[in-house]
Amino acid sequence: MNSTLRFPITRRRRRTVEALLDAAVTVFARKGYERASLDEIADLAGFSKGAVYSNFDSKEDLFLAVVEERSSRYLDTLLGMMQLAPDFAIEQSVGQAASWLCTTLREPDDWIMLDLELQLRSGRDSGLRQKVRRRFDEQVGRLAEVVQKNQEAGGGEPAAAPEVFARSFATILYGMACQACLGIVPDEKELSFVLLNFLLSREHEPSGRIPFGKLAETNFFSGEIVSSRAGIVL
Repeated sequence: MNSTLRFPITRRRRRTVEALLDAAVTVFARKGYERASLDEIADLAGFSKGAVYSNFDSKEDLFLAVVEERSSRYLDTLLGMMQLAPDFAIEQSVGQAASWLCTTLREPDDWIMLDLELQLRSGRDSGLRQKVRRRFDEQVGRLAEVVQKNQEAGGGEPAAAPEVFARSFATILYGMACQACLGIVPDEKELSFVLLNFLLSREHEPSGRIPFGKLAETNFFSGEIVSSRAGIVL
């Protein structure tokens, strides 16, 4: 289920872990990491605290598992929408992904707040930072695979390597999550416009899409190209 579990998973244990993760989301989101207690999480899940330690090494491991499980679930959905199919144009795939993202961000799940809290904690804890960095690198790797397929299907010479696009795309997603906590969500068409050009940009654009460097000149929330000489330096 996730990399933080202590022992191989069985069907019965999977149910226990799922119940603990669901309870942990609720308690961590309501109280934050510091004030949340394993006793309360175990009680809400219907188990003793021993069940927590039978599956996770510590409260930190449980917290990390919660974020990993939820973020993987959302990433699976997003990448599934962006996978190319012979009879499904990339414009439609990206449009569908943008619509789902905006819907999700308008009513952000608790995991978004928890993920942001995890980022802050990792900045103060080198050990946790390494774990979070590994998770981020894995997510970027999965994004890069999709970006590469889209680049190959789009033809022309990519403006940057798939890993560069993927890492920048992941940064955009984290930024949107932060803004969603403030109630700021982009319009679906505008987000689709930016993502499409972001994923398929070429040094020479046969279809009139904006070159990658021009994305810095795009007003993200209005979809208009503003007058600027700024470029993206990678």
